[in-house]
Amino acid sequence: MKVMRLKFSLAKLFLREQHRHNKTLQGHKATYVLLGEEDGFSHQFCDSVFDDELPEYILHGKSEEFGYYEGVLYCHRPILGTMSIGRPVARFKNKNIHEITRICFNEKWKKSWHEKCYPSEFVKQGIDGYKELYPEVEKMITYIRQNESGAYLRHAGFRIDKSWSYNPNSKGWLSRGGNRTVNDMSSKHRFVLQIS
Repeated sequence: MKVMRLKFSLAKLFLREQHRHNKTLQGHKATYVLLGEEDGFSHQFCDSVFDDELPEYILHGKSEEFGYYEGVLYCHRPILGTMSIGRPVARFKNKNIHEITRICFNEKWKKSWHEKCYPSEFVKQGIDGYKELYPEVEKMITYIRQNESGAYLRHAGFRIDKSWSYNPNSKGWLSRGGNRTVNDMSSKHRFVLQIS
């Protein structure tokens, strides 16, 4: 297993392909990718990629992990997941609260017995890397649907601090400037990790 920081353009591509119920990422402070063990194969990361969506070092073949050929981005290791962290979508008075705004795992990943702990280790290592970039962070939050287990979050040290369901007349989270046309009205849990 390898955890590495991912450029925003690559994070958007992976989330576009893999995230089941959220639209494209609008911004981030840092994004991390979980890569599996090298297995001698090239793994398709995303197809229908445009040159202007990729950093120069990938386009010119200078990346150890990623390659690009005729509109297809590939990786030299299996891509198992990605996690983006940034400022919370909800407004908090404490500016030292940050949020895992997107986290997803490759739907095709069939975990072997020794890979069962990878998701929680990924979250821990990603947060450790993030704390090095932003040492002022005191608390990390994230939201998941109530029908998702969140076991990997619990194993990474998170706990549920709030749960809610929307009533039938609710419009969900208010749109900021009309950029949210479809709201996810699913029942949710908020997970919290106290960092300092």
